[in-house]
Amino acid sequence: MSAAKTLARITHVALPVEVVADIDKLVGKEGQRAFLTELVQREVKLRRQREALREGIGGWNSEEEPELANGAEAGTRQIQAVDDRRFEDLAMALRAFAVFELGLEAGLGVLERRREEK
Repeated sequence: MSAAKTLARITHVALPVEVVADIDKLVGKEGQRAFLTELVQREVKLRRQREALREGIGGWNSEEEPELANGAEAGTRQIQAVDDRRFEDLAMALRAFAVFELGLEAGLGVLERRREEK
């Protein structure tokens, strides 16, 4: 007996003969249970998602999330632009620091040479 056994409940469902024949052509008689289970699970998931979307309508407003006021795509572009600006600012700061560090090293080199000359 396997450790991960799925609990099952038998449910009798009457299907049109043509539908059963089509299922048998697709997956065979031995594949009916798996096929129908997968189909029902997928449909249940889709219906839950639709219901969640319906319930979520109006879940945000432009006062709380102004970046989405012009739509999700525009909001996403706005957020990405902020990230791009932050990256550019950071890159500029790093370049400025590198220039400062080079200048500092050059200045220290001049001081050392002056000390050596004395």
